[in-house]
Amino acid sequence: MIANIFDFEYRKSVSNICAQVRKAVIRDFVPNYLGAKRLSRDQWLEENIGMVMKLFDFNDDQLAIIADGTYCYSQKSSNKMIQRKLFSGHKKRPLVKPFVITTSNGKIIDIYGNHAATDNE
Repeated sequence: MIANIFDFEYRKSVSNICAQVRKAVIRDFVPNYLGAKRLSRDQWLEENIGMVMKLFDFNDDQLAIIADGTYCYSQKSSNKMIQRKLFSGHKKRPLVKPFVITTSNGKIIDIYGNHAATDNE
């Protein structure tokens, strides 16, 4: 379908371009815009909310973080093995479960996963 939209003769061309884009994103985007190392310690400390600092009696040099395992619904896969791993018996639909770490004001520090619906915490 993508090959038809961009008028590529071969599907392999689309696959090669997607692989190049994926490598470029991992090489250039991820280290600069994702993960805990993208900001210095002082910059992360600026993300603290005063209410949280007072509530938990934190010092100015302590960072309040929130770690949450959540879920995101996904489309049903045509691959039976993937379909079985993504199906949640609890929610009765396919989903993935990322583990998200944020600052107290909601700024995302990092995301670990995606974990299959059948993987327990």
